[in-house]
Amino acid sequence: MLTKKCTECKLIKALTEFGKNGFRFQCKSCIKEYDRKRYEKNSEKLKKYQQNYRKNNPERAKEISRKSSQKYKEKYPERIKEYDRKRYEKNSEKLKKYQQNYRKNNPERAKESNRKWRKKYPERVKESRQKHKEKYPERIKEYERKRKEKYPEKVKENNRKSKQNIKADINFRSMLALVQSQSIG
Repeated sequence: MLTKKCTECKLIKALTEFGKNGFRFQCKSCIKEYDRKRYEKNSEKLKKYQQNYRKNNPERAKEISRKSSQKYKEKYPERIKEYDRKRYEKNSEKLKKYQQNYRKNNPERAKESNRKWRKKYPERVKESRQKHKEKYPERIKEYERKRKEKYPEKVKENNRKSKQNIKADINFRSMLALVQSQSIG
């Protein structure tokens, strides 16, 4: 392993401690300490510089911010999850109202977002539907009754298709059992 002596702390450290290619004279920890002190000393000046840069280069500043945010999300997904969970607990009513308002004002985007989510998490959709059925059986019965009244032909057609699917499933299972019993025997 290649080593090098830091000109600041005078310690001999691995070459990897001196930047990406090992070309720096000070080690990473000394550089970090120097930067911290420099920021403390010139914080107001640096803040003004950053504000001016953002004002004069809004697109570049957005891009840098987006990349930085993405790196953080990739590096610390658990922190993000925990933060989101606490934020939701603290502001659940406010967030629910915001979401309702957004869906009301952007119905097409909301539908598309829901469709993508259902496609991405089919098992969670199934769980949610099952919980809903268990929690609100009266609502479901009422919904089905109204649906039968409003769309009697659709309901009949769906029932007919469902019966056909059940028959096809039974036929498939019996064929599968027959094939399995023949291959065993």
